[in-house]
Amino acid sequence: MIPSIDTVTLEANAAELAELCDAREAQQAELSAAGAAPSAHIHAIGSAYLHFATARPRNWAAIFERDAEGEPPPWYQARQATLFTILERALSPITGSPSATRRSARALWAALHGLLALSLAGHLARVADAAAAPTLEISGELSAEADLHQHAQELIDTYLAGLDARRAKARGISAQ
Repeated sequence: MIPSIDTVTLEANAAELAELCDAREAQQAELSAAGAAPSAHIHAIGSAYLHFATARPRNWAAIFERDAEGEPPPWYQARQATLFTILERALSPITGSPSATRRSARALWAALHGLLALSLAGHLARVADAAAAPTLEISGELSAEADLHQHAQELIDTYLAGLDARRAKARGISAQ
């Protein structure tokens, strides 16, 4: 029997997901071996996700903007969940509880995903406040990818600062 186009697409996307996850696992192992701080792990994951999507926008869209009918099969959902597992491991030393880690991983990923979707659609520059987040210039030309990475780094830094403040507040320490 010839597989449906949906099945072929899922299998191709699963191979891309496996490559993305394997590369992130190797990257995280290197950072752990070097004794990197959790924030370095999180920044590396964010940067790698953005790089993957900007280098392979069609592959990214096929994986994350799936138009097929119904839910993907459980084996595919498990592959997608691996991306969250990697981010959860990086966030767990910061968040304080498994449920907070899970929520934080999804919130941070969704925010990065939104920035990325806006950027790839050419809309990030339209919604960005130029006074608050000036674009970077490279060789005299505006670089959408550099702008995206700048926004992503600021987003991650702000999110991590919020987690630190929440943790300090829970311990009764002023975050200022």
